[in-house]
Amino acid sequence: MINQYNSTNDELLKASTGRHFQRRADFMLSYLSIRKIKHPILDIGKQSPMTIVLQDRFGQIDNTDGDLDCLNFITPKRHYKTVLYLHTIEHQFNPLLTLLRIKEIIDTESQVFIAMPSRPKIFFSVNHYHEMGERAFYSLCQRAGFQIVTRALHRHKKEWQNLFKVRPFIRYFLDKEAVYELRVKP
Repeated sequence: MINQYNSTNDELLKASTGRHFQRRADFMLSYLSIRKIKHPILDIGKQSPMTIVLQDRFGQIDNTDGDLDCLNFITPKRHYKTVLYLHTIEHQFNPLLTLLRIKEIIDTESQVFIAMPSRPKIFFSVNHYHEMGERAFYSLCQRAGFQIVTRALHRHKKEWQNLFKVRPFIRYFLDKEAVYELRVKP
């Protein structure tokens, strides 16, 4: 069933053809290329346009199946060297359960990459259950047994035509994407 928090295939296709998506994809490709991701790779959630772009560069990427808010979501393999958790964490009721499940399928050398919005609370999206600030995210990682290895911020440059309203004008300067690399605490 598709509800207000999910996108249809047409919406995903439309979102993946714009300049905004291309800039995000270029940033993710650059960020992940520097980190030399290893196989096998798992993307948390259903396959998305971003998964397809990353798969073209890095090869086969598996996706999870089932409910991410439960400890029983399904992975095609039992072990992964790289886990991508890109713009999914903010859509979950309980991201801690997903992080704990990820720990079951990785080892201390595995990389976990999490991408999520980074913006002031006033701009949090109603479609996001857990859009969190940096302090809350650090606490979540610590509770789940992860340490943050790297953090990068990418500013989303919007089209100038949208800057004639107050909220889009402010978001132009404050709306960012945060990408974290995590590892299991030793």
